[in-house]
Amino acid sequence: MLAKQKNPGPGDEHCVTLAVCNPNAVHGKIKQLVSLNADVICVSETSATSVIQKEASTELSKLGFKSFWSEPVAPKEATLDNRPSFRGEAVGAAVCSSVPARQFRGDIPVVLKESQRFSACIIRLGSFEILVIALYGFANRHREVKRPNDLLLASIIPLICSTGLPFLVCGDFNEPVHKLPAYRFFRHGSGGSLSVVQNPDG
Repeated sequence: MLAKQKNPGPGDEHCVTLAVCNPNAVHGKIKQLVSLNADVICVSETSATSVIQKEASTELSKLGFKSFWSEPVAPKEATLDNRPSFRGEAVGAAVCSSVPARQFRGDIPVVLKESQRFSACIIRLGSFEILVIALYGFANRHREVKRPNDLLLASIIPLICSTGLPFLVCGDFNEPVHKLPAYRFFRHGSGGSLSVVQNPDG
């Protein structure tokens, strides 16, 4: 899904295109991601182990993108002689940006970090900064899927509040995000600074 966001500044106008996608795995698909022609790409379900993250980061860098990853995912299968695995579990999130961006330096709750379903960075448009968060929700095969997805969404609220920045929360939530109890915060308590972009396939 693509969303165009225009942010007029003093004397000029910035136009940034945002893409939200679920590639199932990023390995071997970097050129496809870049072909979305977006300035910022939020990826759900990267399936990226540490070796895949390193290789993808290098490839993205050559194409003009800086990448920000969730914790590396575990290999799906053990390899002979402990060789690096290119096949990871079906989790992981990432934000890739061709506009100036930096690592989010705030405190990330351990549970959120270890979920491997969260990534964040701060992009800059002139003197204007935006917190961008990519999430990957729990699939419907998980029992009581609404509860873990609600906890995932709720866990980013303190992090958002700590920055004081406008923000975007993007991802494949695997269910209508507006039905989650935690979404009430974004509707009524966030000061109108939230944009949620949901993958239409989710």
